[in-house]
Amino acid sequence: MKPLRWILAAVATVALLVVVTVPRGHPDEQRARRDFLAEHPTYSIERVAVDEQEVVAMSYRIFYRIPGDATLHEEFRQYLHADGQWRISHRFQDR
Repeated sequence: MKPLRWILAAVATVALLVVVTVPRGHPDEQRARRDFLAEHPTYSIERVAVDEQEVVAMSYRIFYRIPGDATLHEEFRQYLHADGQWRISHRFQDR
């Protein structure tokens, strides 16, 4: 029975490490909107779409219009989790 105890202890330890080290809560759509509008207060957002979701990365596509321009533009934003915080790591615009 000793090997079984060691296996159970190892599994419990790994599970605890995962719970402690995996970031909780991805930046949500509202955060992506707020961050975008903080940089571009005069733009209007048409929609925000989740592009990719992983444990330590979250990507959004933001579709927006610029005042006086009828074109629907797109910006890709990726958030990465580091040092206990979510931060924008990449941005790409279609223009």
